Amino acid sequence: MSFLTCLRCPNALILERHLPMLYALLERLQAELGKMTVPDWCRAHGVTWLIITRLILPRFSPAQREAALRGKPAGGAIAVLDLLSGPREPS
Repeated sequence: MSFLTCLRCPNALILERHLPMLYALLERLQAELGKMTVPDWCRAHGVTWLIITRLILPRFSPAQREAALRGKPAGGAIAVLDLLSGPREPS
């Protein structure tokens, strides 16, 4: 199971300090769209994208979202924990 499954829980606690990483995750999801067909992307990442963009981000003010965008980690920062492909066996 992917860590992103936690976002599906209505009890998930998302704080303002989490927003920069969520924006980095959205950027990563957008990059994945360029590597997959739209139907495959929707099956793999559509629910996560909808939860973040439609349920989580609207809970925060425009000022909070703008500050989070400015604080978003650089492109590769989220690669340390590859949330998109889920857990893997150590190599």
